[in-house]
Amino acid sequence: MTKKQSELQNERFRLIFEHSPISIWEEDFSCFIELRNQLKEQGVVNYQKHLNQNPRIAAKAFQDVKICDVNRAALRLYGAKSKKELIERFGQTLTKEDVKVFIEQFVALVGGEKIFEVEFATKGSNGKRYDLWLRVAVPNEYEETLSRVVVTIEDITERKKKENYLKRIAQEDSLTGLLNHKMITKRVDEELNRCRRYNTPMACLMVDIDYFKPINDNFGHQIGDRMLKQIAGFLNKLLRNTDLLGRYGGDEFLIILTGTEQSGAFVVAERIRETIASKQFKLNNKSSIKSTLSIGTTSYPSNHAKTTKEFIHLADKALYQAKADGRNCVRSV
Repeated sequence: MTKKQSELQNERFRLIFEHSPISIWEEDFSCFIELRNQLKEQGVVNYQKHLNQNPRIAAKAFQDVKICDVNRAALRLYGAKSKKELIERFGQTLTKEDVKVFIEQFVALVGGEKIFEVEFATKGSNGKRYDLWLRVAVPNEYEETLSRVVVTIEDITERKKKENYLKRIAQEDSLTGLLNHKMITKRVDEELNRCRRYNTPMACLMVDIDYFKPINDNFGHQIGDRMLKQIAGFLNKLLRNTDLLGRYGGDEFLIILTGTEQSGAFVVAERIRETIASKQFKLNNKSSIKSTLSIGTTSYPSNHAKTTKEFIHLADKALYQAKADGRNCVRSV
């Protein structure tokens, strides 16, 4: 390659570096080697465990990293006006997540890895939370010293928001915001498997709003939807953080009570029934209505359910018994 060709190639790489939409950093990680040697002298074998227990050591080493160059995207990402400003500010505001990622990075690179990748969340100097994708690449000629590494940081905040939104709508009932039929059924399956494994109890409540169809027929579905949302809100407040609540379908709700036997499930069901029966539910700005619930309960292992389908069927069977017995009551199977 001639001198002119080399200059043209360097110019082309420089243009790509400066105008890349992804934040690119050229950094000197030789402090990693220094830290590794110090830890070796101290007899430390498990670097990750030691640094996690002594995060100040990791934080100090982080601040010893030297930034050789950054591109324009890096300045935009961190809200810096110049490379000098970004370099001076680097490492001054470390979060716990930053230090954790740094430790993982250190362990990987001093262990001989040439590529390190991780997704993590951090805060910018403006206090805004960012989701980032970090990739560190070590060129062959710098494997021993780590005096030159290429770091790319991609802002994936918007992508994560979209992913979380799609995940949420796939799991939530669009009206009440509770777990939908598919997800609450899946959680029953997961909890039942956990109970079998650890020999612990769990209970399931099938809840039905009494005479809900006449409300829809007489006042319209908009009023019915409003009532469903209100009842869902009350149910949510009456449960523990460890319990699970989902809209099973129509005006039916399914509740999972973790670590709860049949007697405890009956107490919870009665408290729910009494609370709802004492409430007034707004139909509109001028009028409100009272409502009651029929509830069926069942509990593992006393019900000897072998499958998720059988477990839910038993709760449903108890619910139908409650409705047959005049509604506004709790029955157990």
